[in-house]
Amino acid sequence: MNNMYLKKIVTLVLTQNCNLNCSYCYEHSKTKKTMSVETAKKIIEKEINTNDEYPEIIFEFFGGEPFLEFDLIKELYEYIWNPKFTKKRVCFVSTNGTLLTDKMKEWLSQRKQYIVCGLSVDGTKKMHNINRSKSFDSIDLDFFVNTWPEQSAKMTISKETINDLAEGIIFLHNKRFLISANLAHGVDWSEPNLSDILEEQLNKLIEFYVDNPDIQPCSMMSMPISRLASDDINKRWCGSGTHMKAYDIDGQCYQCQMFLPISSTESRNFESINFSDDEKFKDPFCNNCPIDAICPNCYGMNYNNRGNVAIRDHNLCVLTKIIALAVSKMQYLKIQRYGIESISKEPLEQYKVVKGIEIIQKQLSYF
Repeated sequence: MNNMYLKKIVTLVLTQNCNLNCSYCYEHSKTKKTMSVETAKKIIEKEINTNDEYPEIIFEFFGGEPFLEFDLIKELYEYIWNPKFTKKRVCFVSTNGTLLTDKMKEWLSQRKQYIVCGLSVDGTKKMHNINRSKSFDSIDLDFFVNTWPEQSAKMTISKETINDLAEGIIFLHNKRFLISANLAHGVDWSEPNLSDILEEQLNKLIEFYVDNPDIQPCSMMSMPISRLASDDINKRWCGSGTHMKAYDIDGQCYQCQMFLPISSTESRNFESINFSDDEKFKDPFCNNCPIDAICPNCYGMNYNNRGNVAIRDHNLCVLTKIIALAVSKMQYLKIQRYGIESISKEPLEQYKVVKGIEIIQKQLSYF
């Protein structure tokens, strides 16, 4: 198989409706419209029966908040697991976690090997309530971490909560969550004081992770810095337009959920984008950046906010470099305290990590 991706991700937007109004939400055009069961089943059958290079499919139920349509989720789950389908598959639900009743939790628990829930929770109660409509007390955190212990929680940091970033991440670690953490997209991060705040917070995280080497660092502190020493890297940041696709409530197919009309403030002619041309996804501004290969990127957000899949939010550049410096410092201190094998058991990976640390420290030290 030539494709590096062994899983096809198929997102179904079950509803454009949501029961929350999160401060950084990129879905600007919500409605109460939902996907019909007939439309959903046609998509599922088509994707499972397509003769392609992907041996496994992840069917992601998305919104809005998909659990507003729990009956539809149940019916589609039963359809996906019809014995007539033989391709390997799994169901995934992206949720704010606020709507689950005891009966819903029981149904999910009984099927936890076949349907996984990814929870969005933004740190401590204070942080979460600032970002996510004061909904913290409506979420059963223990249910999610006990039912799917290997599934990370999604934590988004806003300008209003960045002062408590370290506390929020440590809080979720103490709740036994793996954490996917990121700065909110579509937010103005140009204020100069934010750099100092971020650096201070990351230094607290460095101390925490070095003192607790058995805890897997959050995604923000897990930048793959070894890629900086590799000549063989994937030129694209994500699978938008390749192994990812998203279906809107009407059955229309898009490259990923970020290209859906609900996520765009105006009509965009994305059909003209050649998603097979890697050159179209390069930002000229980043050509000489030493960490371009590990800089997080969202092509859909680029397109919605700047009209071009390649053009990143350059206000995030300084903050991303601060994060890279923090990751390199953390890795160095772990090696110093616990030895190189604490980073990797593979000699080649060890070399690449050390080389990545050197590149970052040498070329970004002026920050």
